[in-house]
Amino acid sequence: MNRERLRMRFSGEKGFVEGLKRGLMMAGFGIKEGLTGLVRLPVQGVKSEGAWGGVKGTLKGVIGLVAKPVAGVLDGVSGIAGGIG
Repeated sequence: MNRERLRMRFSGEKGFVEGLKRGLMMAGFGIKEGLTGLVRLPVQGVKSEGAWGGVKGTLKGVIGLVAKPVAGVLDGVSGIAGGIG
């Protein structure tokens, strides 16, 4: 998780609109991290472990492509709910 995402996640909400804005940004961060991991992880795997590392990196990237956007959306829902309550 990058610093900007952590800062946004743990800063207090200030109403519905701010919570909605923060929630949408968190969902966007999750999608971005999932997409960049699909490229970054196989490259890192090849550099560190050769062809087998590339295979492992590809599998991690595919899993992250699903898991990170889902986590981002859940963080987003949490931000929206925090803004309401």
